[in-house]
Formats: sequence, structure tokens, C-alpha cells
Amino acid sequence: MAASAVICWGMHRSSSEMLRRRDYSRDTSDKAGAYVTAGVHGLIASLLAMRALMFDEVIVKDPLYGRSDATLFAFALSAGFFIYDVVLCFANPAWGLDATGHAIAGLLLYVIAQFPFTPRMACLGLLFELSTPMLNAFKLLQLLADHRTQLIQMFQALFALTFWTVRLGLGIPWSVRFWHLILSALAEGRHHSTLICLICLAANIGLNFLTVFWSYKIARLAMRGGKKRSNAD
Repeated sequence: MAASAVICWGMHRSSSEMLRRRDYSRDTSDKAGAYVTAGVHGLIASLLAMRALMFDEVIVKDPLYGRSDATLFAFALSAGFFIYDVVLCFANPAWGLDATGHAIAGLLLYVIAQFPFTPRMACLGLLFELSTPMLNAFKLLQLLADHRTQLIQMFQALFALTFWTVRLGLGIPWSVRFWHLILSALAEGRHHSTLICLICLAANIGLNFLTVFWSYKIARLAMRGGKKRSNAD
């Protein structure tokens, strides 16, 4: 975790310093550094999760307490990223409480996942990061190259596509299986901690609420963009 946090901070510093030398403001450079770091983490974390979900037999056989070096590495890497993210959010309070809350929640969940508990669901949470590189590329272009409208629209569309595919297409059915797994463990006494089970269920409710909310926001944004293009034609 510590090594991952240091690497993320180094990536952020190097990318933001490069932009400062090109006369961008400190706030713009910090935001751009955050977008680059989050995008790289999202790509690596989602690929590691995909590998674990497809090839790691341990978590397939025991989705409740399965343990493997591959999943623990992915969780530690992401926990380190969220340590960096928490520090960055506290250093930039103007970025909003929602960003800080997301960072703290991500850190807590991926620390808990290392013990391990429900590794398949934790991998699914990292698979959700598949849409993050597209989102951060879209934000980065808006920040630094807002004249590149076609490129911005392309990454916006890719973000929407990956978001809906992973978070709705995979996330909702897997959440149903997750609830069945946890409730069965509680009923049969196979759980190690009732509190942790309740925290995981609450986190899943919050995650799915955010998924539906952001899906609605993305759909509205897409419809608004379509109307603007038709009016321009």
C-alpha cells in the first residue's frame, strides 16, 4: 500500500510539474496531475481485476473467503492509490466533499478486502474502474484542450459505454449474487463478523445508488449533447 501511494504521488507530481513549466496555473496543473494518476490507476486496477475474475480459481471456488496473491496485490495497489487520493483531497478542499468521501470510502473498503473477505465482489469494484481512464481523458481534454470538441465527444461516448456496460450490465446482476452470498453466510453462521457484513451490504447499496444516479446524469448529458448537435445542423 505504501509503495503504491508513493508511486501515485510521484506520478502526480511529475505530471503537474510538467504543466506548471508550461505556464499553467497551480490549480489546473494539480487537477491535470490527478486526472492522469486516476486514469493510469483505473486502467491497471481494472485489468488486474479482470485477470483475477477470469483466471483465479481460488476466488471462484470460495467467493466468500478465497485468498490469492493476485487479488491481494490488486487490493493493496488500489488502497495505496486511495491513500494518495485522500491526501490530495484534503490538500484541495475546493474540489468538494464528494471527492473526499469517495476517496475515504475506497480506502476503507480496499483495506478491508485485504483480510480477505468477498474477493470476487472487491474485484468487481475494481472492474468498475474500467470506465475511469475514459472519464479522466475526457476531463483532461476539457481542462487543457477544450477546442478539441470531437476528441472530447469521443471520450465522453466511450466513458458512457464502458460505464453502462460494466456498472449496469455486470454490476447489478453481481450485486444480487453478492447479497445472496452475504445473507446465506449470515443465516448459516459462516461469517466472521456481522459488522463487516453489514458494512459491505451498506457499501453495495451506496455503490448501486451512485451507479443509477450517475447513469441518469450521463443519459441526460448525452441527450442534451444530441439536441445541441441537431440544432447546429
